[in-house]
Amino acid sequence: MNGIYKGKSESLKQYDYLKCVEELNELSTVLIQQFNKPHKDYGEEIVEEMGDALYRLENMMDYYDRKKVIQRKKYKAERCAEVRASKQAERRG
Repeated sequence: MNGIYKGKSESLKQYDYLKCVEELNELSTVLIQQFNKPHKDYGEEIVEEMGDALYRLENMMDYYDRKKVIQRKKYKAERCAEVRASKQAERRG
């Protein structure tokens, strides 16, 4: 990316937004590839894209209330814990 977006010099915030979207799209692509082709191992690609996406999401924290984001993550984890636990039990069982 050369710092120009729609003919104008882009700000750091615009750059961070676009790069985050790009990495999240790449992650979603490889995740759906793994889902659609379970016989293939996309593990390395998934790890790579997860790392890239996490880096970009961390950069996005500069623009939002970090405490609120972490609170939301904890809320979501608590809300999903029961379903995840039942799915794990199914796998073992």
